[in-house]
Amino acid sequence: MNFTLYFKCIFVCLFALLFLASATAQIISSDKELRYCVSPDRMPFEGVLNNKHVGISKDYIDYIGDYTNIDFKLVVTSSLLETSRLLKNGTCDVVFILEGSFGRDQDLLFTHHIFESPNVLITRIDFPAIPGLGAIKKRKVAVEKRYRHMDYLTKNYPGLDLVLVKNEEEGLLLVNDGKVDVMISSLLSASIIINERKLDRLIMTGYAETNDTLVMGFSREKSGLYAEINQTIESMHYSFQNHSYRRWYRVNPVLHSSNQWVGYTLFIFVVAIIILIWIRAAKNRVRKELSIREKDLERLQTVLLSKNREIEFLSTQDELTSLNNRSHMLHKIEDEICRFNRFRSPVTLILIQIETKSAPNLPDTDEQINHPMTSLSEIVVNKTRDVDILSRWSSDEILIACPQTNLISAQMLAERILTEVELQSLQDFAEQKISIGIGTLNENDDFSSWLNRVSAALRSAKKQRGHSLEVSDF
Repeated sequence: MNFTLYFKCIFVCLFALLFLASATAQIISSDKELRYCVSPDRMPFEGVLNNKHVGISKDYIDYIGDYTNIDFKLVVTSSLLETSRLLKNGTCDVVFILEGSFGRDQDLLFTHHIFESPNVLITRIDFPAIPGLGAIKKRKVAVEKRYRHMDYLTKNYPGLDLVLVKNEEEGLLLVNDGKVDVMISSLLSASIIINERKLDRLIMTGYAETNDTLVMGFSREKSGLYAEINQTIESMHYSFQNHSYRRWYRVNPVLHSSNQWVGYTLFIFVVAIIILIWIRAAKNRVRKELSIREKDLERLQTVLLSKNREIEFLSTQDELTSLNNRSHMLHKIEDEICRFNRFRSPVTLILIQIETKSAPNLPDTDEQINHPMTSLSEIVVNKTRDVDILSRWSSDEILIACPQTNLISAQMLAERILTEVELQSLQDFAEQKISIGIGTLNENDDFSSWLNRVSAALRSAKKQRGHSLEVSDF
Protein backbone atom coordinates (compact mmCIF):
# COMPACT_ATOMS: atom_id res chain seq x y z
CA MET A 1 0.00 0.00 0.00
CA ASN A 2 2.75 2.45 0.91
CA PHE A 3 4.66 1.46 -2.22
CA THR A 4 1.67 2.30 -4.50
CA LEU A 5 1.14 5.65 -2.79
CA TYR A 6 4.81 6.47 -3.27
CA PHE A 7 4.58 5.94 -7.07
CA LYS A 8 1.38 8.00 -7.26
CA CYS A 9 3.16 10.94 -5.58
CA ILE A 10 6.06 10.68 -8.02
CA PHE A 11 3.65 10.64 -10.98
CA VAL A 12 1.77 13.76 -9.73
CA CYS A 13 5.07 15.66 -9.19
CA LEU A 14 6.31 14.83 -12.70
CA PHE A 15 2.99 15.93 -14.21
CA ALA A 16 3.15 19.23 -12.28
CA LEU A 17 6.72 19.87 -13.44
CA LEU A 18 5.77 19.22 -17.09
CA PHE A 19 2.79 21.58 -16.79
CA LEU A 20 4.95 24.28 -15.20
CA ALA A 21 7.63 23.92 -17.90
CA SER A 22 4.99 24.22 -20.64
CA ALA A 23 3.45 27.32 -19.07
CA THR A 24 6.90 28.92 -18.64
CA ALA A 25 7.74 28.23 -22.28
CA GLN A 26 4.49 29.85 -23.39
CA ILE A 27 5.18 32.95 -21.27
CA ILE A 28 8.74 33.24 -22.63
CA SER A 29 7.43 32.73 -26.16
CA SER A 30 4.79 35.45 -25.72
CA ASP A 31 7.38 37.82 -24.27
CA LYS A 32 9.52 37.34 -27.41
CA GLU A 33 6.67 38.10 -29.84
CA LEU A 34 6.09 41.46 -31.58
CA ARG A 35 3.27 42.51 -33.90
CA TYR A 36 4.41 44.95 -36.57
CA CYS A 37 2.28 46.99 -38.97
CA VAL A 38 3.06 47.26 -42.69
CA SER A 39 1.21 49.45 -45.23
CA PRO A 40 1.22 48.22 -48.85
CA ASP A 41 2.05 51.46 -50.72
CA ARG A 42 5.46 52.48 -49.38
CA MET A 43 7.83 50.58 -51.65
CA PRO A 44 10.73 50.08 -51.69
CA PHE A 45 10.80 50.75 -47.93
CA GLU A 46 7.93 48.33 -47.26
CA GLY A 47 5.03 46.72 -49.08
CA VAL A 48 2.70 43.72 -49.19
CA LEU A 49 2.69 41.14 -52.03
CA ASN A 50 0.27 38.18 -51.83
CA ASN A 51 -0.28 39.04 -48.16
CA LYS A 52 3.47 38.77 -47.49
CA HIS A 53 5.81 41.48 -46.30
CA VAL A 54 8.36 42.67 -48.88
CA GLY A 55 10.79 45.58 -49.13
CA ILE A 56 13.82 46.97 -47.30
CA SER A 57 12.14 46.69 -43.90
CA LYS A 58 11.56 42.94 -44.50
CA ASP A 59 15.32 42.43 -44.89
CA TYR A 60 15.88 44.06 -41.52
CA ILE A 61 13.01 42.14 -39.84
CA ASP A 62 14.63 38.86 -40.95
CA TYR A 63 18.07 40.02 -39.79
CA ILE A 64 16.83 41.14 -36.36
CA GLY A 65 14.68 38.00 -35.94
CA ASP A 66 17.65 35.74 -36.64
CA TYR A 67 19.88 37.50 -34.10
CA THR A 68 17.33 37.97 -31.30
CA ASN A 69 14.94 34.96 -31.76
CA ILE A 70 12.02 37.38 -31.64
CA ASP A 71 8.87 36.15 -33.42
CA PHE A 72 7.56 39.03 -35.58
CA LYS A 73 3.85 38.81 -36.49
CA LEU A 74 2.71 40.74 -39.58
CA VAL A 75 -0.30 43.09 -39.36
CA VAL A 76 -1.28 44.48 -42.79
CA THR A 77 -2.78 47.99 -42.89
CA SER A 78 -4.32 49.99 -45.72
CA SER A 79 -2.39 53.23 -45.14
CA LEU A 80 -0.02 55.12 -42.85
CA LEU A 81 -3.04 56.69 -41.11
CA GLU A 82 -4.43 53.25 -40.23
CA THR A 83 -0.99 52.21 -38.98
CA SER A 84 -0.99 55.24 -36.68
CA ARG A 85 -4.45 54.31 -35.34
CA LEU A 86 -3.48 50.66 -34.70
CA LEU A 87 -0.38 51.78 -32.81
CA LYS A 88 -2.53 53.92 -30.53
CA ASN A 89 -5.05 51.16 -29.71
CA GLY A 90 -2.35 48.51 -29.11
CA THR A 91 -3.02 46.28 -32.15
CA CYS A 92 0.56 46.90 -33.31
CA ASP A 93 3.70 46.92 -31.19
CA VAL A 94 6.30 48.01 -33.76
CA VAL A 95 6.36 49.94 -37.02
CA PHE A 96 9.04 50.89 -39.53
CA ILE A 97 8.78 54.62 -40.26
CA LEU A 98 10.68 57.37 -41.98
CA GLU A 99 11.58 60.03 -39.41
CA GLY A 100 9.03 62.85 -39.55
CA SER A 101 6.19 60.67 -40.95
CA PHE A 102 4.28 60.62 -37.63
CA GLY A 103 3.30 63.61 -35.52
CA ARG A 104 4.41 64.13 -31.97
CA ASP A 105 1.12 62.70 -30.65
CA GLN A 106 2.58 59.22 -31.09
CA ASP A 107 4.24 58.19 -27.83
CA LEU A 108 6.91 55.88 -29.30
CA LEU A 109 10.46 54.78 -28.57
CA PHE A 110 12.69 55.15 -31.64
CA THR A 111 15.71 52.97 -32.41
CA HIS A 112 19.01 54.02 -33.94
CA HIS A 113 18.94 54.87 -37.65
CA ILE A 114 18.58 51.72 -39.73
CA PHE A 115 18.84 53.08 -43.25
CA GLU A 116 19.35 56.42 -44.98
CA SER A 117 18.46 57.50 -48.52
CA PRO A 118 18.60 60.98 -50.10
CA ASN A 119 15.69 62.97 -51.53
CA VAL A 120 16.06 64.24 -55.09
CA LEU A 121 14.62 66.81 -57.49
CA ILE A 122 12.79 65.34 -60.53
CA THR A 123 12.22 67.43 -63.68
CA ARG A 124 11.62 66.85 -67.39
CA ILE A 125 14.61 66.35 -69.69
CA ASP A 126 13.82 69.60 -71.55
CA PHE A 127 13.83 71.60 -68.32
CA PRO A 128 16.84 73.65 -67.13
CA ALA A 129 19.05 71.81 -64.64
CA ILE A 130 18.22 72.48 -60.94
CA PRO A 131 21.10 71.27 -58.73
CA GLY A 132 19.41 72.12 -55.39
CA LEU A 133 16.40 73.66 -53.64
CA GLY A 134 18.01 77.10 -53.65
CA ALA A 135 17.97 77.17 -57.47
CA ILE A 136 14.23 76.47 -57.91
CA LYS A 137 13.05 80.08 -57.52
CA LYS A 138 9.67 80.75 -59.22
CA ARG A 139 8.73 77.18 -60.14
CA LYS A 140 5.79 74.97 -59.15
CA VAL A 141 7.08 72.27 -56.80
CA ALA A 142 5.07 69.10 -56.10
CA VAL A 143 5.35 67.46 -52.65
CA GLU A 144 3.22 64.92 -50.77
CA LYS A 145 0.55 66.33 -48.44
CA ARG A 146 2.11 64.52 -45.46
CA TYR A 147 5.68 65.10 -46.62
CA ARG A 148 8.01 64.18 -43.76
CA HIS A 149 10.35 67.12 -44.38
CA MET A 150 7.62 69.78 -44.81
CA ASP A 151 8.85 71.71 -41.73
CA TYR A 152 12.33 71.92 -43.26
CA LEU A 153 10.96 73.30 -46.56
CA THR A 154 8.67 75.92 -45.01
CA LYS A 155 11.38 77.12 -42.60
CA ASN A 156 14.35 77.30 -44.99
CA TYR A 157 12.56 77.97 -48.31
CA PRO A 158 9.37 79.89 -47.50
CA GLY A 159 9.11 81.26 -51.04
CA LEU A 160 8.55 77.88 -52.75
CA ASP A 161 5.29 77.55 -54.72
CA LEU A 162 4.23 74.15 -53.31
CA VAL A 163 1.64 71.93 -55.00
CA LEU A 164 0.40 69.25 -52.57
CA VAL A 165 -0.24 65.79 -54.09
CA LYS A 166 -1.63 62.56 -52.67
CA ASN A 167 1.51 60.49 -53.24
CA GLU A 168 4.83 60.47 -55.10
CA GLU A 169 3.39 58.72 -58.16
CA GLU A 170 0.75 61.44 -58.66
CA GLY A 171 3.43 64.13 -58.38
CA LEU A 172 5.74 62.44 -60.91
CA LEU A 173 2.86 62.11 -63.38
CA LEU A 174 2.12 65.84 -63.04
CA VAL A 175 5.78 66.64 -63.79
CA ASN A 176 5.76 64.24 -66.75
CA ASP A 177 2.63 65.96 -68.15
CA GLY A 178 4.12 69.44 -67.66
CA LYS A 179 1.53 70.57 -65.09
CA VAL A 180 4.20 71.22 -62.45
CA ASP A 181 7.91 71.90 -62.88
CA VAL A 182 9.67 69.97 -60.11
CA MET A 183 8.90 67.02 -57.82
CA ILE A 184 10.66 66.42 -54.48
CA SER A 185 10.83 62.66 -54.01
CA SER A 186 12.79 59.86 -52.38
CA LEU A 187 15.57 58.55 -54.64
CA LEU A 188 14.51 54.92 -54.20
CA SER A 189 10.76 55.52 -54.64
CA ALA A 190 11.25 57.76 -57.66
CA SER A 191 13.55 55.29 -59.43
CA ILE A 192 10.97 52.48 -59.08
CA ILE A 193 8.01 54.62 -60.21
CA ILE A 194 9.88 56.09 -63.18
CA ASN A 195 10.85 52.63 -64.45
CA GLU A 196 7.52 50.93 -63.76
CA ARG A 197 5.45 53.71 -65.39
CA LYS A 198 8.07 54.21 -68.15
CA LEU A 199 8.26 57.96 -67.57
CA ASP A 200 11.06 58.48 -70.09
CA ARG A 201 10.80 62.26 -70.02
CA LEU A 202 11.81 62.55 -66.36
CA ILE A 203 15.32 62.86 -64.95
CA MET A 204 16.85 63.31 -61.50
CA THR A 205 18.44 66.71 -61.75
CA GLY A 206 19.54 67.63 -58.22
CA TYR A 207 19.76 66.89 -54.51
CA ALA A 208 16.94 68.02 -52.17
CA GLU A 209 19.26 68.45 -49.13
CA THR A 210 17.29 66.15 -46.83
CA ASN A 211 17.69 62.41 -46.28
CA ASP A 212 15.04 59.81 -45.53
CA THR A 213 16.00 57.98 -42.33
CA LEU A 214 14.34 54.63 -41.60
CA VAL A 215 13.86 53.75 -37.90
CA MET A 216 11.75 51.37 -35.81
CA GLY A 217 9.11 52.86 -33.53
CA PHE A 218 8.19 50.89 -30.39
CA SER A 219 5.04 51.25 -28.31
CA ARG A 220 5.78 51.83 -24.63
CA GLU A 221 4.08 48.54 -23.67
CA LYS A 222 6.78 46.57 -25.52
CA SER A 223 9.75 48.57 -24.29
CA GLY A 224 11.25 45.42 -22.73
CA LEU A 225 12.59 44.29 -26.13
CA TYR A 226 13.61 47.78 -27.21
CA ALA A 227 17.15 47.67 -25.78
CA GLU A 228 17.89 44.25 -27.31
CA ILE A 229 16.74 45.27 -30.80
CA ASN A 230 18.47 48.64 -30.55
CA GLN A 231 21.74 46.91 -29.67
CA THR A 232 21.32 44.56 -32.67
CA ILE A 233 20.78 47.53 -35.01
CA GLU A 234 23.78 49.37 -33.59
CA SER A 235 26.07 46.37 -34.13
CA MET A 236 24.74 45.69 -37.65
CA HIS A 237 27.57 45.53 -40.17
CA TYR A 238 27.45 48.09 -42.95
CA SER A 239 27.97 45.35 -45.58
CA PHE A 240 24.46 44.02 -44.84
CA GLN A 241 23.00 47.52 -45.27
CA ASN A 242 24.91 47.96 -48.53
CA HIS A 243 23.61 44.61 -49.79
CA SER A 244 20.00 45.52 -48.95
CA TYR A 245 20.36 48.87 -50.67
CA ARG A 246 21.74 47.33 -53.90
CA ARG A 247 18.96 44.75 -53.84
CA TRP A 248 16.17 47.33 -53.88
CA TYR A 249 17.82 50.09 -55.91
CA ARG A 250 17.00 48.75 -59.37
CA VAL A 251 17.21 51.34 -62.16
CA ASN A 252 16.97 50.69 -65.89
CA PRO A 253 18.91 53.63 -67.36
CA VAL A 254 17.19 55.75 -69.99
CA LEU A 255 19.79 57.25 -72.31
CA HIS A 256 19.37 60.58 -74.07
CA SER A 257 22.02 61.85 -76.41
CA SER A 258 21.89 65.33 -74.95
CA ASN A 259 21.69 64.22 -71.29
CA GLN A 260 24.40 61.63 -70.78
CA TRP A 261 25.43 63.46 -67.63
CA VAL A 262 22.32 62.01 -65.94
CA GLY A 263 24.09 58.68 -65.64
CA TYR A 264 26.95 60.36 -63.86
CA THR A 265 24.47 62.05 -61.53
CA LEU A 266 22.89 58.70 -60.63
CA PHE A 267 26.33 57.24 -60.05
CA ILE A 268 27.10 60.10 -57.66
CA PHE A 269 23.89 59.38 -55.75
CA VAL A 270 24.82 55.71 -55.38
CA VAL A 271 28.26 56.68 -54.12
CA ALA A 272 26.58 59.14 -51.73
CA ILE A 273 24.44 56.32 -50.29
CA ILE A 274 27.51 54.16 -49.71
CA ILE A 275 29.28 57.08 -48.04
CA LEU A 276 26.24 57.68 -45.81
CA ILE A 277 26.32 54.06 -44.66
CA TRP A 278 30.03 54.32 -43.93
CA ILE A 279 29.50 57.58 -42.03
CA ARG A 280 26.80 55.93 -39.92
CA ALA A 281 29.19 53.16 -38.94
CA ALA A 282 31.80 55.78 -38.01
CA LYS A 283 29.21 57.66 -35.95
CA ASN A 284 28.53 54.55 -33.89
CA ARG A 285 32.21 54.33 -33.01
CA VAL A 286 32.42 58.01 -32.16
CA ARG A 287 29.20 57.93 -30.09
CA LYS A 288 30.76 55.70 -27.46
CA GLU A 289 33.74 58.01 -27.09
CA LEU A 290 31.46 61.04 -26.91
CA SER A 291 29.42 59.53 -24.07
CA ILE A 292 32.58 59.37 -21.95
CA ARG A 293 33.49 62.96 -22.83
CA GLU A 294 29.97 64.15 -22.09
CA LYS A 295 30.14 62.80 -18.54
CA ASP A 296 33.38 64.72 -17.96
CA LEU A 297 31.81 67.83 -19.46
CA GLU A 298 28.74 67.56 -17.23
CA ARG A 299 30.97 67.37 -14.17
CA LEU A 300 32.91 70.47 -15.25
CA GLN A 301 29.67 72.32 -16.04
CA THR A 302 28.41 71.59 -12.52
CA VAL A 303 31.58 73.06 -11.02
CA LEU A 304 31.39 76.09 -13.35
CA LEU A 305 27.73 76.70 -12.47
CA SER A 306 28.61 76.66 -8.77
CA LYS A 307 31.42 79.19 -9.29
CA ASN A 308 29.20 81.43 -11.42
CA ARG A 309 26.56 81.48 -8.69
CA GLU A 310 29.19 82.39 -6.15
CA ILE A 311 30.49 85.23 -8.36
CA GLU A 312 26.94 86.48 -9.00
CA PHE A 313 26.22 86.52 -5.27
CA LEU A 314 29.39 88.46 -4.47
CA SER A 315 28.75 90.98 -7.29
CA THR A 316 25.27 91.86 -6.01
CA GLN A 317 25.87 92.00 -2.25
CA ASP A 318 27.04 94.77 0.09
CA GLU A 319 30.02 93.57 2.10
CA LEU A 320 29.12 95.29 5.40
CA THR A 321 25.37 94.60 5.65
CA SER A 322 24.98 91.57 3.32
CA LEU A 323 22.09 93.43 1.67
CA ASN A 324 21.81 93.83 -2.10
CA ASN A 325 23.93 96.62 -3.54
CA ARG A 326 22.74 99.66 -5.51
CA SER A 327 23.24 98.07 -8.96
CA HIS A 328 21.10 95.07 -8.08
CA MET A 329 18.34 97.30 -6.73
CA LEU A 330 18.24 99.34 -9.97
CA HIS A 331 17.56 96.19 -12.01
CA LYS A 332 14.82 95.06 -9.64
CA ILE A 333 13.17 98.48 -9.60
CA GLU A 334 12.95 98.51 -13.42
CA ASP A 335 11.16 95.14 -13.26
CA GLU A 336 8.67 96.47 -10.71
CA ILE A 337 7.96 99.59 -12.79
CA CYS A 338 7.27 97.39 -15.84
CA ARG A 339 4.94 95.21 -13.76
CA PHE A 340 3.10 98.34 -12.49
CA ASN A 341 2.66 99.73 -16.02
CA ARG A 342 1.28 96.40 -17.25
CA PHE A 343 -0.87 95.17 -14.34
CA ARG A 344 -1.25 98.29 -12.15
CA SER A 345 0.23 96.29 -9.29
CA PRO A 346 1.07 98.72 -6.41
CA VAL A 347 4.69 99.11 -5.32
CA THR A 348 6.11 101.41 -2.61
CA LEU A 349 9.61 102.68 -1.77
CA ILE A 350 10.89 103.15 1.80
CA LEU A 351 14.14 105.15 2.12
CA ILE A 352 15.86 104.96 5.54
CA GLN A 353 18.77 107.23 6.54
CA ILE A 354 20.96 107.08 9.63
CA GLU A 355 22.77 110.23 10.86
CA THR A 356 24.74 111.29 13.94
CA LYS A 357 22.78 113.54 16.34
CA SER A 358 25.83 115.26 17.82
CA ALA A 359 26.99 116.80 14.54
CA PRO A 360 24.15 116.90 12.02
CA ASN A 361 25.92 119.32 9.68
CA LEU A 362 29.17 117.35 9.49
CA PRO A 363 29.75 114.13 7.50
CA ASP A 364 29.66 111.00 9.64
CA THR A 365 32.82 108.92 9.95
CA ASP A 366 32.97 105.22 9.02
CA GLU A 367 33.22 104.29 12.71
CA GLN A 368 30.10 106.32 13.54
CA ILE A 369 28.06 104.73 10.72
CA ASN A 370 29.24 101.13 10.28
CA HIS A 371 28.13 99.62 13.61
CA PRO A 372 24.64 101.27 13.66
CA MET A 373 24.20 100.51 9.93
CA THR A 374 24.82 96.81 10.60
CA SER A 375 22.30 96.83 13.45
CA LEU A 376 19.78 98.71 11.31
CA SER A 377 20.12 96.24 8.43
CA GLU A 378 19.43 93.35 10.82
CA ILE A 379 16.24 95.09 12.01
CA VAL A 380 15.11 95.72 8.43
CA VAL A 381 15.72 92.09 7.41
CA ASN A 382 13.74 90.81 10.41
CA LYS A 383 10.78 93.13 9.85
CA THR A 384 10.36 92.82 6.06
CA ARG A 385 8.86 90.04 3.95
CA ASP A 386 10.70 87.64 1.64
CA VAL A 387 9.25 89.40 -1.43
CA ASP A 388 10.53 92.81 -0.34
CA ILE A 389 13.73 93.97 -2.07
CA LEU A 390 16.40 95.38 0.26
CA SER A 391 19.59 97.24 -0.65
CA ARG A 392 22.23 99.50 0.84
CA TRP A 393 21.53 102.55 -1.28
CA SER A 394 24.44 104.68 0.00
CA SER A 395 26.88 104.70 2.93
CA ASP A 396 24.14 105.87 5.33
CA GLU A 397 20.93 104.85 3.52
CA ILE A 398 18.89 101.65 3.08
CA LEU A 399 16.27 101.45 0.30
CA ILE A 400 13.34 99.01 0.45
CA ALA A 401 11.07 98.22 -2.53
CA CYS A 402 7.77 96.63 -1.44
CA PRO A 403 5.91 94.88 -4.31
CA GLN A 404 2.15 94.39 -4.03
CA THR A 405 2.10 96.97 -1.21
CA ASN A 406 0.07 100.18 -0.98
CA LEU A 407 1.06 103.32 0.92
CA ILE A 408 -0.77 102.40 4.14
CA SER A 409 0.83 98.95 4.39
CA ALA A 410 4.28 100.41 3.70
CA GLN A 411 3.73 103.04 6.42
CA MET A 412 2.86 100.29 8.91
CA LEU A 413 6.07 98.45 7.99
CA ALA A 414 8.13 101.64 8.49
CA GLU A 415 6.51 102.20 11.89
CA ARG A 416 7.44 98.65 12.97
CA ILE A 417 11.05 99.37 11.99
CA LEU A 418 11.06 102.66 13.95
CA THR A 419 9.54 100.93 16.99
CA GLU A 420 12.31 98.34 16.98
CA VAL A 421 14.94 101.10 16.54
CA GLU A 422 13.57 102.94 19.60
CA LEU A 423 13.73 99.71 21.63
CA GLN A 424 17.42 99.39 20.77
CA SER A 425 18.25 103.13 20.96
CA LEU A 426 20.33 102.95 24.15
CA GLN A 427 22.35 100.01 22.86
CA ASP A 428 22.93 100.66 19.15
CA PHE A 429 21.47 104.06 18.25
CA ALA A 430 22.34 106.30 21.21
CA GLU A 431 24.12 108.87 19.00
CA GLN A 432 22.09 108.33 15.81
CA LYS A 433 18.83 109.58 14.39
CA ILE A 434 16.78 107.39 12.02
CA SER A 435 14.67 109.16 9.39
CA ILE A 436 12.34 107.44 6.90
CA GLY A 437 10.71 108.67 3.67
CA ILE A 438 7.88 106.71 2.01
CA GLY A 439 6.35 107.03 -1.45
CA THR A 440 4.24 104.85 -3.75
CA LEU A 441 4.66 104.66 -7.55
CA ASN A 442 2.19 106.80 -9.48
CA GLU A 443 0.95 106.37 -13.05
CA ASN A 444 3.19 108.99 -14.69
CA ASP A 445 6.29 108.29 -12.59
CA ASP A 446 9.64 107.05 -13.75
CA PHE A 447 12.21 105.91 -11.20
CA SER A 448 13.88 109.31 -11.00
CA SER A 449 10.69 111.23 -10.20
CA TRP A 450 9.53 108.52 -7.82
CA LEU A 451 12.81 108.53 -5.90
CA ASN A 452 12.82 112.36 -5.78
CA ARG A 453 9.44 112.36 -4.03
CA VAL A 454 10.63 109.75 -1.53
CA SER A 455 13.84 111.74 -0.90
CA ALA A 456 11.78 114.89 -0.30
CA ALA A 457 9.73 113.00 2.28
CA LEU A 458 12.98 111.84 3.90
CA ARG A 459 14.25 115.42 4.16
CA SER A 460 11.00 116.46 5.83
CA ALA A 461 11.39 113.62 8.34
CA LYS A 462 14.95 114.73 9.13
CA LYS A 463 13.68 118.14 10.21
CA GLN A 464 11.62 116.56 12.97
CA ARG A 465 13.02 115.68 16.38
CA GLY A 466 13.89 112.06 17.21
CA HIS A 467 13.34 109.07 15.01
CA SER A 468 10.63 109.98 12.50
CA LEU A 469 9.01 109.11 9.18
CA GLU A 470 7.24 111.13 6.51
CA VAL A 471 4.96 110.09 3.62
CA SER A 472 5.45 111.80 0.24
CA ASP A 473 2.73 113.87 -1.42
CA PHE A 474 0.97 112.45 -4.48
